[in-house]
Amino acid sequence: ARDAIEPLLASDDVADVIGAQVVARMGAHDLDRGVRGSGERFVPCFFDPRHPTWTAAASWRLGDGEVEVPCCTTCAATVAEGGTPKHLRLGSRRGTVPYWERDGVWSRTGFGSVTDNLARDVLADRAGER
Repeated sequence: ARDAIEPLLASDDVADVIGAQVVARMGAHDLDRGVRGSGERFVPCFFDPRHPTWTAAASWRLGDGEVEVPCCTTCAATVAEGGTPKHLRLGSRRGTVPYWERDGVWSRTGFGSVTDNLARDVLADRAGER
């Protein structure tokens, strides 16, 4: 996790800084689980990794299909009511867009919400091994 995070901290892309925070939170959570010997893995809210960790799931349209995404209770309730949750929007050539519409490791992994090993995925992305 440290190897994945360090290069991100010098990035000009806010997604990399947020991603570094998520990897660090995952690492701290894993250390805590190891000490206690139990518990669920840390899964960030798909809609915004700065939200509380996931406690629910929601059906969300990505591209041409619908997928179940892990999310916080507030986002799940918003989707269940037919709304759009407050989600992370980042700059792109088209202005600001939902982060999942950008290209890169963060959109492919949902900032760690849809992968089992975010640090590994970040390292592979940086090495060009996607």
